[in-house]
Amino acid sequence: MSEAVKRPVGRPRRDDNSAQVVLAAAADLFATRGFDATSMRDISTAAGVQPASVYYHFRSKEALLVAIVDRAATEVADRVRRAVTADDPWARLEQACAAHLTALLHGEGAMRVLATEIPSRRSGEVHQAMLAIRDSYEQVFRDLVAALPLRPKVDRRYVRLTLLGAVNWSLIWYRPDGDSPTVIARRIVGVIRDGAANSGSGQ
Repeated sequence: MSEAVKRPVGRPRRDDNSAQVVLAAAADLFATRGFDATSMRDISTAAGVQPASVYYHFRSKEALLVAIVDRAATEVADRVRRAVTADDPWARLEQACAAHLTALLHGEGAMRVLATEIPSRRSGEVHQAMLAIRDSYEQVFRDLVAALPLRPKVDRRYVRLTLLGAVNWSLIWYRPDGDSPTVIARRIVGVIRDGAANSGSGQ
């Protein structure tokens, strides 16, 4: 995430091992039980620490949520950028989606929290922090969609929103014995390309 995005609400007080253990435990619980159904005591028990230790690093459950989403967005953005190596803009988008899907479907609980926690469910500082994280991550896809050879009247914002909605929804219907993230990415991007591409843009 950009250093210009200020998110003090979600920063641990000290970057030591116990803070990372708490983050990992909270991410798993938020991903499996849901944020609202998880208490700070649940998190301390799962992390194997006293409740006071959780509050030492994170002043609230909301601060933990922001820290989890921030870390997941940073990690997956790095993966996506490293994965994009092709010259063709459609191939680049497909590579980005495959990296995103791999992190979402085979990654840690933090990635599932990133995909399912909606900023509008929260308020105040937490809402603003989560919006900033989401917007910073989605800039990767804004840039990729901006480079696509689309028909003149196609709204690129809706292309991006449709794309991200489709890849994130895979968390609901994906089966390990089904298509791989690479195949899913190819098919999702193919649907968008077939419907929105300029007729002279290749495949």
